[in-house]
Amino acid sequence: MTVYVRAYTSPTLVLLAYDWGDVPDDFLGFAIERTPGADGNASMWLPNRIGFDGPPEDGSSLPSNVAPIQKYYWWDARIDTRDRGSSFTYRVVPVRGTPHAPQLVNAEAATIIVKVPLVEEHGITTHFNRAVVSSQGFSAAFPHLDTPSQQKAARAWLANGMEQAVPEFLARAAGKDIEGAIYHLTDDIWVVPALRHYGGSVSLAYHHKSGDTASDVAIQQLIDAGRPESAFAARTRANIMHDKFLVRVGQGDHPEAVLTGSANFTSEALSVQANVLHAFESPPLAKLYVERKRLLDGDPTLAKTAAHQQGWSHPIDMEDARLRVFFPPEPGSERGSLDAIVDAVKNARSSVLLCAFDPTDADLLKSVFSTFDKGKMMLALVNRVPSRPPTGDPERADVAAKISILDHHARDHDVMGFDAFSASDTPPASRPSVRFGPARIRRSWCACITNSS
Repeated sequence: MTVYVRAYTSPTLVLLAYDWGDVPDDFLGFAIERTPGADGNASMWLPNRIGFDGPPEDGSSLPSNVAPIQKYYWWDARIDTRDRGSSFTYRVVPVRGTPHAPQLVNAEAATIIVKVPLVEEHGITTHFNRAVVSSQGFSAAFPHLDTPSQQKAARAWLANGMEQAVPEFLARAAGKDIEGAIYHLTDDIWVVPALRHYGGSVSLAYHHKSGDTASDVAIQQLIDAGRPESAFAARTRANIMHDKFLVRVGQGDHPEAVLTGSANFTSEALSVQANVLHAFESPPLAKLYVERKRLLDGDPTLAKTAAHQQGWSHPIDMEDARLRVFFPPEPGSERGSLDAIVDAVKNARSSVLLCAFDPTDADLLKSVFSTFDKGKMMLALVNRVPSRPPTGDPERADVAAKISILDHHARDHDVMGFDAFSASDTPPASRPSVRFGPARIRRSWCACITNSS
């Protein structure tokens, strides 16, 4: 049976998912060849950190034709800025034999051509940061972080272009009005200077509550730079203020574009916390966001904010993309926002890729685990997996979610959280670590999930 392979792309990474049906007893894994290769090479075998005899003592990588990949998905992170918009050919080859005599089954290999997207396509800009302080790539690129310039360069490498999202959005605005709502505004490297020096008007609703006044310094800096104090509305009445967006408003009060995503406008969110930012050149979408911002200007209570809930917006088409937006909170026990995501997971035809900070919804977790049990590819990540049974009322959503995740972790050993990738858990070359010998590879997934977009 020929390998089946599918690719998922971003401007900085290619994820490959593949299958080979029922595998023989001497199956060792997969070798993946990329053409062209990195660093000017004609081709390359995607690297693996661990061989059958453990990791190389010098901390280097092994080519996957020698150290086959023992997962049904793998990613190519060696996508440089200059590679965006380029096409690569990947050949996924099953490997049989013994650890010291691997044989590539070329007759059943699969080939796929993948085009790496640009940061902006069809009016949609996408920024993913690296947020991998504990990675070997970061350690190799920045062996010393002693000076401010070294630290800024390291931040920029981790941000992976995301640090330029706000400055570039403002540059494109070219003096037009900017309106936005911000949870935390503290980044004094890129964001605050860009807002301070912007040539047009800036109006922001920002989070300000007793015990959490992190944005006050930046707001005062903007006022000191000559912006009117009336342009900034403190939001004090609701408990959670997670809006993070800027809207460009053109002549005649016509919204034109919106920048939004998971990242706060802080140095930490842009660089060391895993986040995404999008910019959409879409007047209909921008209109929805500017209406929300102007509602928040009045500092409404949570109940009054919920009273404006209109549910999911109508679909908005942008070339080959279709978007909908939902602004929480919902009144009472309504759950239109989550039910749409649950239905999407349940109806997945082949795979689900999700990311979450802290999954707490029981119906969503059930749909996730059910989809995984049906043999669909599930790749997802949560902030952490409990190391011991959680205490508290198991009827509470957050406690029930922790129990469910812990149970699957104990059963499969394939559920993991972001905290598994801390610096202390990065395997050094000297740490004993031995890979599987010939055996069936478990079709595994990376973690548990809650939000999708």
